[in-house]
Amino acid sequence: MAAPALAAPRPAIVTVTSIVTQTAGGNAASEQTEGTPVAQVAQAEQSGQGNTRFQNKAAAPTNQAAAQITDVPTNNPMTGASMTSTSSSSQAASSVGGSNSTQGSGSGNGNSNGSGGGSGGGAAGNKMGLAYTKDDAGAAFASATAIAAQASGQVQWMMSWEGYPKQGDTSLSTFDIPVDGDTVQFVPMLRTCKNNGDMWVNAWEGKSPKPQGVNAPYALFYNEPDFKGGNGAPSTYCDPSASAEDYVNIFQQNADGAQNFVAPAISSTPGADSEWLKPFLRACEKNKCQIDYLALHWYSQGDLSGSVECEVAAFAKYVEDFHNNDDLKYNGQQLKIWVTEFSLQANNPNIKQEDRGSFIAQAANWMDQPEQDYIFRYSPYWVSNNDAQDSLQPGNPIADAYIGQASATSYASAMSQCSSAPSQKNKLLI
Repeated sequence: MAAPALAAPRPAIVTVTSIVTQTAGGNAASEQTEGTPVAQVAQAEQSGQGNTRFQNKAAAPTNQAAAQITDVPTNNPMTGASMTSTSSSSQAASSVGGSNSTQGSGSGNGNSNGSGGGSGGGAAGNKMGLAYTKDDAGAAFASATAIAAQASGQVQWMMSWEGYPKQGDTSLSTFDIPVDGDTVQFVPMLRTCKNNGDMWVNAWEGKSPKPQGVNAPYALFYNEPDFKGGNGAPSTYCDPSASAEDYVNIFQQNADGAQNFVAPAISSTPGADSEWLKPFLRACEKNKCQIDYLALHWYSQGDLSGSVECEVAAFAKYVEDFHNNDDLKYNGQQLKIWVTEFSLQANNPNIKQEDRGSFIAQAANWMDQPEQDYIFRYSPYWVSNNDAQDSLQPGNPIADAYIGQASATSYASAMSQCSSAPSQKNKLLI
């Protein structure tokens, strides 16, 4: 196919390694359609029905404190204490543009004690992914591959919340998706447990079409199994102990030779990490699951009444706290993280695409910094099968910002804006 105009590499930014916010309250950021009939799935994806990441859901309780920033050495990661941003002129460890290299496969050891460390790959520039919704016509798949082509080798992987790249299409014999003379790695997911419907488990077990006889380097397990539903959103809840059994008996056994396994992506509902993920990890330790990585989601809450930069700070704080939570170590190891969904509140027409793109670009730039080497991969929410207001589409402000065609504010400027404006100090929500 004709080569599209090449996107400029994501701009180098001033590194600020100390972003601090005090945040509480939250949202549930479920990929909302698990457990519903196929027709309802399509309707929900079109209408934005889901949990509290969506504009029409009730606000979650909050308990916010102001962000404060103090001078700290620029080689410190975020400490979680009050501090002021200090900057250095150092750039990211490697460029995110112009590279056709493939990310390392990780160090999942596949041994019986499930102590895979997930330490391979994950360098800045190799983390970038796209998440697209499945649809019969393949429109979202086409949009995702077009964005990947425009990104000039930056996009390394894609996911569809499903076990195979295209609906009912077995013509793809591997999980390497051709994109403009190169390939992008597809990462399959077992989306949810049987009590939310049999279709996803049946597909994973090979009872419906998917590429066969292939070795996917990575496989993702369960999308937001902590979410119990509410405000019109269907539950995607799965019992933690039963999920640990399914992880070994269904997920690992039918993963087409995957070598690295990712734990369930939990929502940013308050307490989800300890209330759901902690017991799941303890049960998996007993069941000798191979877990190589953890996964999470993050969404802002409500209209963007404050600044994009403050939302970036809240996001960074949430991810950092998740990473430093000793209760989330697996067999005593601190695993690297996949951030498989992140965005400002979805389906909210009051949030401009330019602001949404700015948030995604700045959050991605933060994750690309050397201090965040514990973040292995990330993908923003989402590429839809239509031009939804919150969807990345080829050439729109969200996609352009993400792949580097729009400049991201430097962190020194961003954190200065967030900490100096009194009206912003209470906007640091998770």
